[in-house]
Amino acid sequence: MLLDWGIEKKLFSITLDNAGANLCFIEHLKKSLVLKKALLCSGEFFHNRCCAHILNLIVQDGLKCIDESVHFVRSSVAYVKASQARKVKFLECCKQLDIPSQKGLHGDVSTRWNSTYHMLDSAIVYQTAFQQLELVDKNFKVCPSNEDWKKIEHLCSFFKPFNDITELLSGSKYPTANLYFHNVWKIHLSLLKTINQGEDYVKKMAQEMKKKFDKYWDSYSIILAIAVVFDPRYKLIFVRYAFDKIYSLDSTAMEKFNLVKSTLARLFEEYRCMEITEEERGLQSHAIEDNTVGDVLDWEELSMYESSTTTVIQDKSELDLYLEEPRIKDPIKHYDVLAFWKSQGSKYRDLSRMARDVLAIPVSTVASESAFSAGGRVIDKYRSKLLPTNAEALICLRDWMFGVDFRAEPVDDASDLANGLGNVLSLDVSGDTNITVEPTQRSSNASTAANV
Repeated sequence: MLLDWGIEKKLFSITLDNAGANLCFIEHLKKSLVLKKALLCSGEFFHNRCCAHILNLIVQDGLKCIDESVHFVRSSVAYVKASQARKVKFLECCKQLDIPSQKGLHGDVSTRWNSTYHMLDSAIVYQTAFQQLELVDKNFKVCPSNEDWKKIEHLCSFFKPFNDITELLSGSKYPTANLYFHNVWKIHLSLLKTINQGEDYVKKMAQEMKKKFDKYWDSYSIILAIAVVFDPRYKLIFVRYAFDKIYSLDSTAMEKFNLVKSTLARLFEEYRCMEITEEERGLQSHAIEDNTVGDVLDWEELSMYESSTTTVIQDKSELDLYLEEPRIKDPIKHYDVLAFWKSQGSKYRDLSRMARDVLAIPVSTVASESAFSAGGRVIDKYRSKLLPTNAEALICLRDWMFGVDFRAEPVDDASDLANGLGNVLSLDVSGDTNITVEPTQRSSNASTAANV
C-alpha cells in the first residue's frame, strides 16, 4: 500500500497499540523500509506506542486494589437505576434537598477504567440525596457512610488528572506530540506523591500503578521528549527541569537528559544534511516573492543574510540559535505550536522541517479507531448496500454534528431526569482502549495513526 500510494519514503513514524502482532508487524515493516533507506536514523523513531492504551493498562492495575467504599457507591447507583419508580423517588429526594439535577448518575463498566471515575464524580454531587433515600426507603441498605464519602473524594482527586490527560492526548484536532512529555511527567509526579504522602487506601493503588508505569514509561519516549523541545513555551530547559524534579536523588537524571540532548542533535544533523525537495524549495521561494513585492530593499533577504552571517561567525546551528532564544511565556492552554513554526520557516529552514515531522506524530490511536468504529455502525447488516457516497455523507454528518459544542438545557421535568439518570456519553472504540469523553471530543477523524 505504501508503494501504491507513493509515500514509502515520506513515512516518519507509526503509532500502534501494544498487541503482540503489531510488534512483529512493525519490525518486519521497519527492516523493509531501512533497506530502501526510507527512514531517518535507521528507523530508531519509527514505532510509537499508543499512550491511551498504556494509560488504560496502568489504571486498570490500580483498580484491582479498589477500596470497599467504591463498591458501596456502585451498588447505590445500580439500586437507583434498577427501576423507574426508584429514579422518581431519588429525584424527589434531590428536590427536597435543593440539589441540582442536571448532572445525573453514571454507572460504570469493568472494561472502561474512567467510567469508574465518572461514576464516583457524579455520585459525590448526590451524597446527601443518597442519605435521604436511605431514610425514606427501607430496602436501600448499601448507602456509603460519611467516612466512605471522604474516601471517594480522595479517589476522585487522584483519578481526575488521569482522566483529563487521557482526553487531552486522545484529541484529533490539534497536535498531541508536544503534550506527551509534560503530561506523562505529571502522572509520574502524581504517583510518587501519592506513594509517599497519600492515604493507605490510595497508596496501595498507586504502588500497583507505579509498577506498570515503570514497565512502559520509566525512560519515556525519546522522540516525544524531543517534541516538547519544539514547543517554544518549554524548550530543552523543561526536559532538564522535569528529570531533575523526579530524579533529584538519582544520579541517572543527568544521563537521561544528556540522552535526549544528544539524540536531538543527531536527528537535527540528518535533517541538515537532507536535500530539500523541489516542492519545498518552491514554497520557500514563493514566500520570499510575496514578502518582497514593491520593496526597494529586500528586508527579508537582508535579515536572512544577517542571520546566516551570525551563524557562521559564532559557529552555531539553527538548533543552537533556537534554544538560546528566550521561551515564550504564554499560558494559553491550546497554544498553536504549528502556527509558530510556520512563521519561523524562513528563519529556521532545516529546524522547521524537523519540527513539522516530529510534531505531527500522533501519540494515540483513539481517533483512527473511532473512525473505524463509526464505519461499523453506519454500515451494518441492515444497511450493507449503501453507495460509497451515501456512507461517506453519513460519517461526515456525524463528524459535523459532534464537532458542535452543544449545551444541555436545564432539566426540570421529573420524567426527563428519570430517563436521563445514568446516561453516559462514551467513545466506542475497538479493542481495549476504554475511553469515555465528552461530545465535543468525540469527533471521528477518518485518518490513520501513521504520521505521513
